[in-house]
Amino acid sequence: MTNGISKEALAEATGKSLDEWLTMLAKEADPSWSDERLAGHIRDEHGTEDAWARLLAAALGERWGRKPVGRTASTGFQMGVRRTLPIARERVWELLMSREGLKLWIGELAPPEWAAGVPFESAEGTTGTMRVYKPYEQLRLTWKLPEWDKPSTLQIRLMSSSPDRTTVSFHQENLSDLFERERMLAKWEGAIASLREMAGTADA
Repeated sequence: MTNGISKEALAEATGKSLDEWLTMLAKEADPSWSDERLAGHIRDEHGTEDAWARLLAAALGERWGRKPVGRTASTGFQMGVRRTLPIARERVWELLMSREGLKLWIGELAPPEWAAGVPFESAEGTTGTMRVYKPYEQLRLTWKLPEWDKPSTLQIRLMSSSPDRTTVSFHQENLSDLFERERMLAKWEGAIASLREMAGTADA
């Protein structure tokens, strides 16, 4: 399911649109139920995958006025993923900025001469502009998929307190809804896993 987290994917996987699900579930459930109880009800009564059940529970809670995880007052929905890899920071940076590495966070793109203010567009249509460029430390950029109405802000940080271990952090904000947040969580978790594979390391 994580390869296609969207409202369209929900409808295709379950046979119901998000609005249809929320209308039906609002009649079956009670606002006093926790998200965990809601997800269990959706999973057990309707046979949905656990990931869809949890996402639908959060969406219903939001409709009932609850503040979902990741929603902020000023930057829409946001998410963050952080993992420590048994790789030197310089090596992580080299992988991240290589042509193969760029595929993980932008797409197919000939590596440009990066600097603050440099725009980019991948072959897949991902667009944006580099805002902060600090080699071996930090990237901050606008980042937009072709189907999105507005860009998000993506920050990638490399942090290290020892020569052979690096913490890789992806943080993204200005996402429009729960579905975009879950989709991006899956994407950046996959990106870090791919960096590990590119470096040829086992799980730390």
